[in-house]
Amino acid sequence: MKISILLFSLLASFAFAAGTYDHWALHLFRAYEYKTPITEIGEPYIAIHEAAKGQSNDMHLIHSGVAALYKRLEMIERAQKNIELEYFIFSLKKKNPKPTENGEERSVKFILNKLIDKAVAGVQVRILVDKSFAVHQFDDEAVTAVKRIIVERQGDPNKFQVHYYNSMFYFVNDFISISNFRNHRKLLSIDDQEAITGGRNIEDKYFDLDHSYNFLDRDIWVKGSVVPVMRTSFDKFWRAGVVDKANVDLQLLREPSEKELSVKKLLQMSAADQALLGRVMSIGKASYETSQTHSCPKTIFASDKPLPHVMARWCLENFDKNSICEKNYKEEYRITERVIGQFVRSLNHGDELYVESPYVMLNTRSGNLLKYLTEKGIKLHVSTNSLASTDATYAAAAFYREVNKFASSGIKMTIHGTDWRPTEFLAEPEVRNARWGHHVKSHLYGNKGMFVGTYNVDNRSSFYNSEMGLFCSGSPGLNADLKHEMLGIMNDVGYRLHNRNHAVDSRNQKQNPLGKDGDEKKLSMYLQMIPVYLLQFLF
Repeated sequence: MKISILLFSLLASFAFAAGTYDHWALHLFRAYEYKTPITEIGEPYIAIHEAAKGQSNDMHLIHSGVAALYKRLEMIERAQKNIELEYFIFSLKKKNPKPTENGEERSVKFILNKLIDKAVAGVQVRILVDKSFAVHQFDDEAVTAVKRIIVERQGDPNKFQVHYYNSMFYFVNDFISISNFRNHRKLLSIDDQEAITGGRNIEDKYFDLDHSYNFLDRDIWVKGSVVPVMRTSFDKFWRAGVVDKANVDLQLLREPSEKELSVKKLLQMSAADQALLGRVMSIGKASYETSQTHSCPKTIFASDKPLPHVMARWCLENFDKNSICEKNYKEEYRITERVIGQFVRSLNHGDELYVESPYVMLNTRSGNLLKYLTEKGIKLHVSTNSLASTDATYAAAAFYREVNKFASSGIKMTIHGTDWRPTEFLAEPEVRNARWGHHVKSHLYGNKGMFVGTYNVDNRSSFYNSEMGLFCSGSPGLNADLKHEMLGIMNDVGYRLHNRNHAVDSRNQKQNPLGKDGDEKKLSMYLQMIPVYLLQFLF
């Protein structure tokens, strides 16, 4: 496991560095300029719904992990026809549980049991999971175990379907695929009526339930006319050329494998599990109701497109069109960032732009946007991870190498120090003492609108991975709700980072610019700075 993690880190470091100038196979020192107008892309990859046209959408921001789990379980419970789940991570067992834990991903236990109940009741359940070698756990044997349970309960196993995105390794001309070109979208859609997207994957650390490490994160719930479009985008990914169906063996006469037995054991609800589930539903409901539901006058849903075949990402602007490269990769498939850029460029002098992202690394396009912000006199606030709080040291290596440059550009940077953000909404007191990281992916574009989705400010989200998100314009209440939470994270658990050597908290007390106990990871970060720096100029 340690070897695979090291390999993943090295490949990810390569991707971060090699992608600094968009992609190393592109022209190196100029930003890519899109030629295809956004208006020509069309649904389901860009959907614009306006209340003036009778296409209203209600939205509700979900700030706490326990509220996010409650809402997912509550939505699944109400499903009558179809349920779609699409996630980058869908784990079953913890890799390094604390002695206070039994190693089970209890959030996944709760969700899977609800899904099994619904499949037995005749609701169509479809799950699309990215098959990144570094994080993939919900494999063929796990799916077989779930289907066996459905059969044992007299249900139709075909009501529970699982597909995998990009399950192949390409060691010759595309080894970056091992850690990139992933499906990073996150979606739960119910009956084409309501949906959730945002930063959270399906794992305890995203729902405030891990005793070692948890994420501050944010989701957005939506109900209305845009939801069928979101589900249609799921259908496109479900049927994409790089997607494989789970290989299920339902020979009930054979003995189940060890993995199948472990999954069946995982799904058994103990008295402690039932008690925790009860607390999640009651505390999560209370947490959810601290935010309000707002009507969005203008809703934009944006999503990148799935890969039709493994060579699509090599179809670049300077390639001749042929039977394989019928479409230009950037023009055809990279969409989410384009809509973000459109909102950024709508800002005027004196406007404030708030950006939350667990990773911050500029490429040529985002660097040009930063230049635009500086020239226009737009105030940029960035909230991200410190070295101590991040789950990706290679990302911190890229960030801290550029910190002084960011500071000189006038960016107000806030880093997370690793502490729990005090709140009464916890299902387990043990998580207070866990290490906490920043995983939020939200933007506030002055009074022009807001964004909540899956997009990180890094090269993977910019070029490699498929992303999605919701934008809302014209809702002062939603903007105020988002800004209140953004400032809360910055002030309650953030350090203002003035430069690589100076940081202070909200009381102006000096803090470690690497985050709380960040010195313990300093050597690892500086060692990873070297390949990031060299590869930037090598490619």
